Amino acid sequence: MLPAPREADQSCPYLFWSGNGTRRTAIDTASRTLEVVFRASGVAGACSHRFRHTLTMEVLELGGTIEDADDILGDSEAIIRKHYAKWSRGRQSRITTLLNKLWHKSGTQEWGDPRH
Repeated sequence: MLPAPREADQSCPYLFWSGNGTRRTAIDTASRTLEVVFRASGVAGACSHRFRHTLTMEVLELGGTIEDADDILGDSEAIIRKHYAKWSRGRQSRITTLLNKLWHKSGTQEWGDPRH
């Protein structure tokens, strides 16, 4: 369990913000903190947006839906589809398995079978 943010009581609903001050101030503080972390990491082009992309891809690869990713990121399903739901090996494997189940149920050969 994470400790409450500095100057916040234990019932604070936020992880990294006390709830005091404006939302913009909290975002600016978090951005400055992350800039320092990224600079120290030495990773070229590091930015917080990469976390969003990685998180979304992992949600989708592990069987999560577009709607699950939308709930986690707070984006619309259309935005998730447009920017994040690209091809990935894990997602393709799940789709292939799904299609194989569908075709097996209907008596057809498996996807990728050279007899197709």
